[in-house]
Amino acid sequence: FFIADAVGHGMPAALLTLFLKRALTCKEIASSGYRLLGPHESIGRLNDAMVDQNLSPSTFATAVYGVIDTRSLEVSFACAGHPSPALLRQDSLKSLSARGGLLGLFPGEIYVPTNISMQPGDRLVIYSDGVEVAFTGDLDDQSPQAGIGDERWRAELLDRRHLSTEQMLVEFSKRIDDETGSLSPRDDLTLIVLEIC
Repeated sequence: FFIADAVGHGMPAALLTLFLKRALTCKEIASSGYRLLGPHESIGRLNDAMVDQNLSPSTFATAVYGVIDTRSLEVSFACAGHPSPALLRQDSLKSLSARGGLLGLFPGEIYVPTNISMQPGDRLVIYSDGVEVAFTGDLDDQSPQAGIGDERWRAELLDRRHLSTEQMLVEFSKRIDDETGSLSPRDDLTLIVLEIC
């Protein structure tokens, strides 16, 4: 799984997103075959490719990239300034810790891999910061309560944990529309839920 969020809106952000999609390298090819890169390596190479473009210092992106081993149910991922995925397990929604700087600012940035073991029934929630923004209402980023959107969306998702994943997403989407309206959101948003059956 891979989510990237380019700074800004419009054509410049769209072009940057296209670059990020094409520049993500997931394997290294050698004469003896190939090896899959760890998510932290892929994100590191993506950062270096973006730095090599010599873009404006105000041009950057966030990303999360991960790999799921469907046999062992092990998940490995790395974040570049992006919100860390969350694990929905039974009655809790726990943020998974991941560290790494924004893409495109510092050459040679180190991205630390995070590994977790999934269990049947677990759901991995991968999202962009637009989900948090949708639940901040009229608060601006400087408000002392600006972080309240993070708590609110988590509570809304947790309240729907008894539903199937598909129904949970449908209901959550309706809740977002009730909060911000579907025609004029404050930020673009992405929410992906991966369920271990």
